[in-house]
Amino acid sequence: PERRNALSPITFLELESAFEYMEHDEDIRVVVITGNQEGNAFSSGAYISPKIQSEMTPEIIKMLDPTDRSSRRMARKIFDFPKPIVAAVNGLAIGGGITMLLIGADLIYASENAYLGFYFVQNAFMSEFASTFLLPLLLG
Repeated sequence: PERRNALSPITFLELESAFEYMEHDEDIRVVVITGNQEGNAFSSGAYISPKIQSEMTPEIIKMLDPTDRSSRRMARKIFDFPKPIVAAVNGLAIGGGITMLLIGADLIYASENAYLGFYFVQNAFMSEFASTFLLPLLLG
């Protein structure tokens, strides 16, 4: 909650693992993705910190092959997920926090408190996670 559900390489691995489990569990028929109410955020996007590498174990670093990054694997897992995904955007959703978690959503609901922001574009940087391509597909 204090990082507002920021997405780190570790988070991507955890999400990929969770979706792998849910895909094969026959008791799970639908997945709802939402943020923590305490943090009032769906996701604040990428967790960018110089110390993030120091927080990773050698095993995790090995899993982060630069040619097949954890974010790409997680995105592919969600995009190809065979069960319905509902995204319940309940607060702040910024950058990759919008794009990465909504690419596979079959239904998207936004609360009155939802706030979507693309700060890379506002600062003249290339948009994150192919959102210039994906957002028109998602939002129409």
